[in-house]
Amino acid sequence: SSGDITIEAKFFLNNRYDVGLWCDGIESVVDSGYEEYGLINDSVFALRKFTGILDNLEHKNVHMTSLSYSYTAKWYASYGPEEYWVESIYRGFDQEGMGIFREHSCVSEDHPFFCPTEQDYKACIINNFEHDLSTKYPCDKVLGLYPSDAPEALRFKQEVWRTTWIKNMRYWRMLVEYMGFPIAKVNEPEQIGDWEYEGLLKNCTQRLPRDEIFEGLDFSVAMPLHQRRWERLPRKIQQIAEDILGFNKAKWNRRHTADRITNKSSWKELTIAERNAWLTLECSPVKFDRRECHVLRPDE
Repeated sequence: SSGDITIEAKFFLNNRYDVGLWCDGIESVVDSGYEEYGLINDSVFALRKFTGILDNLEHKNVHMTSLSYSYTAKWYASYGPEEYWVESIYRGFDQEGMGIFREHSCVSEDHPFFCPTEQDYKACIINNFEHDLSTKYPCDKVLGLYPSDAPEALRFKQEVWRTTWIKNMRYWRMLVEYMGFPIAKVNEPEQIGDWEYEGLLKNCTQRLPRDEIFEGLDFSVAMPLHQRRWERLPRKIQQIAEDILGFNKAKWNRRHTADRITNKSSWKELTIAERNAWLTLECSPVKFDRRECHVLRPDE
């Protein structure tokens, strides 16, 4: 009511993709008495002021609302209103809706929803955490604002991955120009390139006090301990890596996989002390077994 806005930054281990970070963030504030929640993907830029999500929560009596909705079924198997679901780019929830989201989405790293055996695991994860989430709500309690699916005339059968606005640039431009679509994807060069929308992007960021916001932040340590080079590890962590796992500076900085020193290919083969050491290094059992606990750019 005062009109003041408070921004609080919190940091969590990124071990369950976007949904895991959202869950960790929600769990840290869920008892704070908030009536509404917004979840937005970090890969989008605002093109204009936009209140549609909050307006829906206030006036439409829904549990979950989203910037965009789709009629495309999982794996592009069919198309129609019976397949209705909403995308995760920008969503809003009331308290009941957030409860449903947490129950469905806030699962452990080794949960089957994360599709460890699927070759196209990203599509599988979207199916589980976006498509299937929409089915957990009553039909009249879910509402999307903009149609994600491009019209038939703008699609190509041999390129089903261009079905939605994210990869279909012609359709995205139509949404922006004729329907007031409010965002651009930061990882799509054609959406944020040096062209007519650059001015729109700058409007939303030009007044940010960047020096103040980023003062004192050391981005070189913004990664799990097991991904950092030896020089970036606290001395206590170096000692654990030395005494329990047999690393030294040279071996650590050349390390590409977690089992390279231990010669053990699965978590089950590790001793209790080794497991605790890898957990201290923020390497989970799932990541260890996937050979994902390695130093980034080890040879630099």
